[in-house]
Amino acid sequence: RELKFIEAECLSRTSGSATAIRDAYLTAIEESFDHIGSMGYATYITQPEVDPAGGITLDEIMIQKYIGLFTQPEVYNDYRRTDIPSLTPTDGGSAVLVRWPYGNDDILFNENAPEEDEVDLRTDRVGWDR
Repeated sequence: RELKFIEAECLSRTSGSATAIRDAYLTAIEESFDHIGSMGYATYITQPEVDPAGGITLDEIMIQKYIGLFTQPEVYNDYRRTDIPSLTPTDGGSAVLVRWPYGNDDILFNENAPEEDEVDLRTDRVGWDR
């Protein structure tokens, strides 16, 4: 299922055919439903915000990927890379975290790990995300 979402995104970014984008996208959604054992795929894709008549955009692809793979950390990287979907922090902060916090082992055993007050998890992006 993740590969089909990646395929749909790549096709979208490289001017792939609308049919190929839609096929990969709908297959990814169907595989997500199959993965959790849900039978609601046919009804779900009838929603215009899921399968819009005007064609599948990158926004739709990334939103459905986020929904279909929300328990996997890779969708967090997709969010940081694309800023899709639009997320609102629920912890009272002004922004969604843009990096993972350092683990205790990193802090204890890695002399190159920054001090806790040196990194703002909401604004200090990792190197590849600047």
